[in-house]
Amino acid sequence: MFVISYLVTVNTSVVTLGDIMGSTLTGMDKLIQMPYGCGEQTMLNLAPNVFVLDYLNSTGALTPAIDTKCKGYILSGIILFYILIKMPVGY
Repeated sequence: MFVISYLVTVNTSVVTLGDIMGSTLTGMDKLIQMPYGCGEQTMLNLAPNVFVLDYLNSTGALTPAIDTKCKGYILSGIILFYILIKMPVGY
């Protein structure tokens, strides 16, 4: 009769944040993308720009660089969507 036993070690860590959204602020710039493609792709890339701009503006974390980049991408997305709507094949 053979007995095999295993020793299992578990490592844990605890992180305490003062703000529940604090850790998300570091990656907000990764959500900002230039809208492109068909109508669905344009909206998929346009919407996060609007939400990021609104969130950062309401929390006071909006920098001039992100503000300019977001507004430029939002304008580009609206223009692209307008062009897609006016195409004879639809969008």
